[in-house]
Amino acid sequence: MQNACDNKLGSTWLIPVRGVFLVLMCFLVMPVWATVAIIIDMTPNASFKVVDRYGHSKQLQFFDEVQEGDNITVKSGSITLMMDKQTATINAGESKTVKSSGPDKGIITAFAGWIRSLWKSEQEGTFLVTKGGKLRMPLLTKTLKRARNLVAGQRELHLGWIGGQSPYTVEVIQIYPYRVVLTKEVEETSVTLKSHLFSDNSSYQIVVTDASGAKVVGVFTVVTETKLPPYPTAIQKNSSKETKTGYAGFLAAQNKKWFLEAYQYVADITEFEEASLVEKALREGRRVR
Repeated sequence: MQNACDNKLGSTWLIPVRGVFLVLMCFLVMPVWATVAIIIDMTPNASFKVVDRYGHSKQLQFFDEVQEGDNITVKSGSITLMMDKQTATINAGESKTVKSSGPDKGIITAFAGWIRSLWKSEQEGTFLVTKGGKLRMPLLTKTLKRARNLVAGQRELHLGWIGGQSPYTVEVIQIYPYRVVLTKEVEETSVTLKSHLFSDNSSYQIVVTDASGAKVVGVFTVVTETKLPPYPTAIQKNSSKETKTGYAGFLAAQNKKWFLEAYQYVADITEFEEASLVEKALREGRRVR
C-alpha cells in the first residue's frame, strides 16, 4: 500500500509485516546547486528579479551568491556578476539563467565563504587590526622565495600591518641596487606612500618601526601585468567600489602571492563596508578558504 506525500521531498511507504504496518520514509535527496557567481556591481537605479530553478523568488544584494540555474531579469539599470572565468553584465530588459562557466575551480565558492566569515568576524569583534600587541605585517612575507607580487608601473603603494605602538616609521627600500626610495611617519596601522615607478623584476623591502623601537620587515617582488591571473580587462579597469572589492577578493582567492596587489584595490575605499572587511582580512593575512 502506497501513500504518496504531497510535497516534493519524498514519499511515504506503508509496508505490512506480520499484521503490523511499518512506516518507511523514502526521501529524495535534493541536489545542492553550486554557487557560480557573485553580484559585484549594480547601477544606482538597478531593479531586478531573481527566481531560482524551482520557481522561488530570491532577494539578492551586493556580494550575494548566485546559484546555478538562478534566473535574473533586470527591469532597469544593470547588474554585473563575477564568475570563475568571466564577468557578465545584465542590462535593463534582459533576462539570464546563470550557468557554470566551466569546471568549478572553487574560487567563487571560496570568496563567498570568505566574505561570510569576515562579516561574522566583524559582528563578533574578532578582527585583530588594533594597536598594541606584537608588531606584525602578515600582508608581506619575510623571504623573497615566497614574496608577494606587485604589478609594475608608476603607482602609489598602500601598506598595512597590525599591533605595535604609534607613531610608526615606514621605509620602502629597493633591494638591488640598495636604496631607500620612500619613507613616512604615520599614526595609524596603514599608510599610502606617494607614487613611485616600480620596475618589473625588481624587489623591495618594507621596514616598519614603532614608537618602542620594535621592527617588522617584509618583502615583495614586482611583476608585469601579464602575470596577473586571467580575468577580463573590463573588471580591472572598472573604478566602482563594488567591482574593485570583488576583484580584490578574486585575486586573494587565487594565491597568497596576490595579497599585496589585492590590497591596493581596497586600501583607499574603506568607507565602503565590504571593502573595509577585505582590507582588514588582507592586513591580517587571512587566507581565502
